[in-house]
Amino acid sequence: MTTTGFAPTHTIPDGGLDAWAAPDATVAAVARLDAGLDVQLLKRQGDWAQIRCSNDWEAWTDGRLLVAGESPRIDEAVSALVEALRVAADAYKTLLDAFDSGEIDEATLRQRALGIGLVVKEDGAWMLDLVNGKWHHFDGFQLRSLDLTEES
Repeated sequence: MTTTGFAPTHTIPDGGLDAWAAPDATVAAVARLDAGLDVQLLKRQGDWAQIRCSNDWEAWTDGRLLVAGESPRIDEAVSALVEALRVAADAYKTLLDAFDSGEIDEATLRQRALGIGLVVKEDGAWMLDLVNGKWHHFDGFQLRSLDLTEES
């Protein structure tokens, strides 16, 4: 099993697909992949495609039948995450304005900031670090950072 990250590139078509441990149709399939499942294409070997699922499970399937492109569910999940992070950043700004105006003290700022700066989603937890201008994402195995000060 790898923990290099999952980046969906294809989905399993209607009706699902069989999956094998190796690109060899002379042995029995090890699993049935559900229709609509998001997968990452790792490599092709003739008609075979080695894929990775979101849980890092890898298998071989009929690459000719994979549906290219991200699914609408991924787009919806990304939009929901972006909105949650935006709401958290706006709440932080409001909290800092209250601190700067003297409405709250530092202890209250720290107490409220902890709840505001933690966004938990299915793929892990996002934590806002205003001092360093970063969001940190923890997926249960690895902590990654996204620098908010970089120009895109």
